[in-house]
Amino acid sequence: MRWLEHLYVTAAAASGKTLARLKNYDQASGNYHLWVMIACALVVVACVSPSGEAQRHPQGTGRHSMRIHFTRTGGLAGLPLTATVDAEALPLEEARQLRALVDRANFFALPSVLAAPSRGADRFQYTIIVETLERQYTVEVAEAAAPETLQPLLRWLTDVARQARRH
Repeated sequence: MRWLEHLYVTAAAASGKTLARLKNYDQASGNYHLWVMIACALVVVACVSPSGEAQRHPQGTGRHSMRIHFTRTGGLAGLPLTATVDAEALPLEEARQLRALVDRANFFALPSVLAAPSRGADRFQYTIIVETLERQYTVEVAEAAAPETLQPLLRWLTDVARQARRH
């Protein structure tokens, strides 16, 4: 019976009616309206995550399923900078931007190692691992060897890693 009470509360919140009014309406009209309320409540529940927050992406579509592990080492201080970005956890527009940066970099066509002709002690080294539903690919790139198409993605990931370190 507790689930029915929860259903009434959910249906009342969704319809803007009072809980007592919904219960009286159901008793007077029979099971048909109960099933209508159940269907409405299931739609409402399906659109909300267990934490009560609206979902950012439709589940199961995989459209923006991408996880990126980013590490930057080297530099003057030699402090590593790391971040893991899950596109599913990003707002939809930001996930699209991330996907576009990966696509513009032609990431999956890059060599797995892009070394600089000479190694500088104060230069950065980047390791980027991109995981999608279809594949996983790692690129290790020296700062001086990074192609222009990859640089916007490196800047974006560096900014995300800096923000994560501050928090």
